[in-house]
Amino acid sequence: MDEGRGWLRVAAVCAWVTAVGFGGPCAWAIWRLADTGVVPTLLGYPVYGGGGFEDLGFSTTVPMLVGFLVVCLMEAYVGFRLWGGHSDGAALALVALAPGALVWWGFALPVAPVLAVVRTLCVAVGWQARTSGTHRGTPGGAHRGSHRGSHRGRPQLRS
Repeated sequence: MDEGRGWLRVAAVCAWVTAVGFGGPCAWAIWRLADTGVVPTLLGYPVYGGGGFEDLGFSTTVPMLVGFLVVCLMEAYVGFRLWGGHSDGAALALVALAPGALVWWGFALPVAPVLAVVRTLCVAVGWQARTSGTHRGTPGGAHRGSHRGSHRGRPQLRS
C-alpha cells in the first residue's frame, strides 16, 4: 500500500467515526423526538439540542434531525470512496464540510469539527502523495511513451 493510500484510509476512518458516532444516536433521537415531542438527553446533555439553532430561535425538529442523518450518511459514503482511493472521495470530503459544519454548529457537536480537520488534512496529504508519486521523474508529470506510434500528433506508418 502506498503512503498516499494510508493517509486516505485514515481520512476514511474519521468520516466513518463521524457517520456512526453521530448517525446512530441521531436515528434514536428522531424516534424519541417523534414519539415524545422532547429532545432526548444522553449523560445529562440534550442530544442534538442546545446549540446554535436554538440560539437563533429554532428548536430541534424531526426534519432537522433527518437532515442531519442525511449528512451522516454522506459522511459514510465519503469514507467508502476515500478508503477505495477514488478521486471523487477527496472532492466529496470537501463538499461534505459545508453541510457538516452547519449541523455541527447548530447542534453544538464539538468533536465532529476536530474529526473533520483531521480528515481534511489526511486527504490533502494523501492526495498530494498519490499525485506526486504517479509519474515521478518525468517532466510536467507526463507519462513517458504516452504517444508511442505518433509523431507530433500524426500517426506514423509502419512497414
